[in-house]
Amino acid sequence: DTDSRARLVAERCRRAVAALAIPHEASDIKEIVSVSVGVASCVPGAPDGWEELLKTADAALYEAKEHGRDRVV
Repeated sequence: DTDSRARLVAERCRRAVAALAIPHEASDIKEIVSVSVGVASCVPGAPDGWEELLKTADAALYEAKEHGRDRVV
């Protein structure tokens, strides 16, 4: 399923960034740079599909941040 594959790619990206252990000196939250990702999918060509896609991905991103950051939702 498309959502599962998108989640897998996003999780690989998140882990790759974590493995770099880039210092995040300006952050009061984490000592290293982390990635939160909101994943969404849509049916190609659907009316207003891209708007709904962005809206859903944005909501998922904020859910990831609200639940501890450094995760894929």
